[in-house]
Amino acid sequence: MNQGAAKKSGGPEANPRFVEDFPTQSHGQRSARSQGEFRHGLLALAIVLVLCLFSSAAAVAQGPQTLATHFRPNSSPAPSTPPVPEAVSFSFVVDDNSSEGSFGVAGPGATAQQFLWFNRFPMTENLLLEEIWVLFAPGPNMAVGNDIQLVVYRDSDSDPTNGATLLATYDQTIQQLDGTSFSIYPIPGGLLVPGGGDLLVGVINRFVVSGVTGTTDPATLDTTASLGQSWLAVWSGDPPLAPELPPDSLIALIDNFAPGNWMIRAFGTTPPVAVIPTLDPFALAFLAALLALAAMTALWRMRRRRAAAGR
Repeated sequence: MNQGAAKKSGGPEANPRFVEDFPTQSHGQRSARSQGEFRHGLLALAIVLVLCLFSSAAAVAQGPQTLATHFRPNSSPAPSTPPVPEAVSFSFVVDDNSSEGSFGVAGPGATAQQFLWFNRFPMTENLLLEEIWVLFAPGPNMAVGNDIQLVVYRDSDSDPTNGATLLATYDQTIQQLDGTSFSIYPIPGGLLVPGGGDLLVGVINRFVVSGVTGTTDPATLDTTASLGQSWLAVWSGDPPLAPELPPDSLIALIDNFAPGNWMIRAFGTTPPVAVIPTLDPFALAFLAALLALAAMTALWRMRRRRAAAGR
């Protein structure tokens, strides 16, 4: 009995393999092991963050392919018959007078979303923008009197994706809705646009309550032969009242979705040049005589004052 008790109380002595199977660790060994586990955890976290960043970048790069849009073909396109603008020096037109369909951006469910569609017009000289023309076609939730916003930018490097200078916005409504007659919007007093860049002219469908208004296709498109100058801009919500470029969601050529040219036009004149008045030789001589007479009169008065003071 005593020997059996001694064996039980002996623990490790009774079983020498106990020490080999469970070696005693020092404080330094435990600390090194903890640091190693911590480093492995940081490495795993870094890998997860990198994967997230790559996923986000891929989502942005695939924006044009994942945006919910819809194109409604025009079954019987008819040529438009626009009036000839009076006394214009510049005509900015990329369409061929005929719209083959209409384009829209979809919101959640079967709803619409506000967006900007615009044309890029290269220009070399200073411009006084006088008129903007936009073609609208009949379709779901389209009506004469619907609110729109005209937007004008100047882009100095021909690349709207990195921004452009917002020059003006104009609150307007749809005037014509037959698919052949342009809505014509005169610019009061004209808008001066410096040359040496691109003129960007666009429209925002402000009549849409994003996520509420049913599907609509406000932007008419000429699909005959794209010139690569028509763009689409989408914000995460409604475009701001001052819609600066680039937007926070997507900006891309419409060719990524439906190749073509927006039915938006612009017209302008050469700004008046300030004329500096000049004088002919006779007028210059007369002016010189007047100045000399004024100088002599001033000198005579000064001498009289000095003489009066010396008395």
